[in-house]
Amino acid sequence: MEEDSRNYRKRKSLQQAKEKRVGSRGSPRIQSGRKAAKHIYSSLSFSDTDSDSNNPPANAIKNIFQNYYVVIKLAGKKSVRFYVGVIISQDAFDEYTVKFMRKCGKDKFTFPENDDIAEVDSSNIVNVLSQPSLNKREQYVFNENFWNIII
Repeated sequence: MEEDSRNYRKRKSLQQAKEKRVGSRGSPRIQSGRKAAKHIYSSLSFSDTDSDSNNPPANAIKNIFQNYYVVIKLAGKKSVRFYVGVIISQDAFDEYTVKFMRKCGKDKFTFPENDDIAEVDSSNIVNVLSQPSLNKREQYVFNENFWNIII
């Protein structure tokens, strides 16, 4: 009999917790799934002034020249990734030809056997890096702190 009353009290407290939108241990319940995504994306607002082609982006880095090493942000369908590359050339429309590097250690990078070259807009350049040093394994070592950027 005592066990039945204990189970009843436990079920009752769980039901009350659901009604209060609080977890069973008193912590706030976190929404997940479609409802949470709908709530998050419905609260975002966009304006047409942000995409004005006459004004350059505020975060665009100026004074980038040939042979500068840079961190570049490329957006995919689901995520944003950061890559290190060297500027090969610049055209008149603030687009740069970049030769990308491959990460081979904590702060070490190499160029792949097949050159990875692409055109990049100046708004995708996040940071200009210092000139790297070259070790005996032909790896470029940067004296930069990459902790805040996942490369």
